[in-house]
Amino acid sequence: MPDIINAAVTAGAHGACLSGGGSSLIALASSQFHDILRAMQNTARAAGVEGKGMILRADQNGARVISTPRSRIRKEVSARYGDQFYWSPARPGSGR
Repeated sequence: MPDIINAAVTAGAHGACLSGGGSSLIALASSQFHDILRAMQNTARAAGVEGKGMILRADQNGARVISTPRSRIRKEVSARYGDQFYWSPARPGSGR
């Protein structure tokens, strides 16, 4: 893995690291995307590691709600299971 990360940086990435819980590597770059991907793939193959490489754009907008249904049922109403001992969790400011 360090060899693949070093190959990405040598090919022009700003940085590279293990991504998520493992088995994925990510390289951050603003140019030379194909060269960086090719360098990472070639280094991985030379080490006997097969995988899939992708060039992806970073989301510039962050988290957002795209749509929400109008007829949304409140959680407390839909979570009643007929169990007399079930109470929905108190919410901040709900007075419960």
